[in-house]
Amino acid sequence: MPALGKAGASLHTIVSREGVSAAAAGRKFGFLRASSDIDAVLTNADLDTVFIATPHESHAELVLEALAAGKHVFVEKPLATRLEDLERIWLALGDGQRLCVGFNRRFSPLTIDLQRHLRGLTGVKSMVMMVNAGDLPGVRDRMVGEGCHFIDLLRHLAGVPVGRVRSSLQGEGGTVTLEFVDGSVGTVHYFTNGHRSVAKEKLQVFCGGKVLEIDNFRRLWVHGGSGGRRLWRQDKGQLGLVAAFMAAVRDGRLADPIPVEELFEVSRVTLEAAGMPPCAVCGDSGGAGPAVGATSGIPEGGLRRWPCAGTPPPAAPTRKPPLAMPVLASVPLVLTAGPPCRVGGPPPPAPAPTLGSNRPREAVPGDLEPLALPPAPAPGL
Repeated sequence: MPALGKAGASLHTIVSREGVSAAAAGRKFGFLRASSDIDAVLTNADLDTVFIATPHESHAELVLEALAAGKHVFVEKPLATRLEDLERIWLALGDGQRLCVGFNRRFSPLTIDLQRHLRGLTGVKSMVMMVNAGDLPGVRDRMVGEGCHFIDLLRHLAGVPVGRVRSSLQGEGGTVTLEFVDGSVGTVHYFTNGHRSVAKEKLQVFCGGKVLEIDNFRRLWVHGGSGGRRLWRQDKGQLGLVAAFMAAVRDGRLADPIPVEELFEVSRVTLEAAGMPPCAVCGDSGGAGPAVGATSGIPEGGLRRWPCAGTPPPAAPTRKPPLAMPVLASVPLVLTAGPPCRVGGPPPPAPAPTLGSNRPREAVPGDLEPLALPPAPAPGL
């Protein structure tokens, strides 16, 4: 929230479940109002942007409600905790609407400097991200809620989509390896059994005869060259991301601070790495996610249609074309631990939905009615 004021946002209403914490935070950060009523925010025509910083499990439904109300949305990571919710959000996003996830590491001044050095180098990149995460339970949940930061950072530096993800997560952490389509490789070592005297985050990028290293987002080293940098204080890019998002909201001509396709790609790869649940459409466990040492990748037979190979024959239309068609064709991750789930035949061809628009899409063959959303959950914005 401090970044919102520094980025020039007009802070109108802050919402929490009971309203008490909202009142305290509202006074601290300068909001005009505090409330426990989410609907009052979503139906207020004077408010054009919603920031969501609630428990992870509530993110997807609140994003859907805010998009349905015509708001621009910034949501703290993760975007969703289930694969099927990613598809629902993709279909709900309208033309002209901004959607951003709090993947701030790519906006750190040191990341920007490191990327500038990479532009002058040739060859594939070998990237190692070491995370001394601290002793907290639930490593798979933490990979979804925090590990996505590092998957996004490596995806950003690679500059090309992920072609394969290998995951080995156990009780005290583990390793996620990303193989990019240009031959670059990125590895995230995420451990919870270390000591706090060691820096939490360290990144090394090997490329073109140099090694570029970021130490806890306080210092950049350039081994084999010059141009390192040291910051007076740690800067993980929170203000840079929020400022870029607010600028895009004010000026529709600006590009999204993070390409929307990358938001969905990183979110999906993270869920694949952490172990996604069985397919919500058909219940098949063939897509149950990689267990220890399991692999996702590109099969010879083609792309896995996500969340399943086809839609079940409905008594009444219920779905539009799946997200995999427009977004994830460049991230064809197919679990080799089990066969792809299949129900019925492939859906009929239809034009890929366009990003953004509060206006209804023009009907096309194969279009089905939107999903009916359940009542709004209690957590606040």
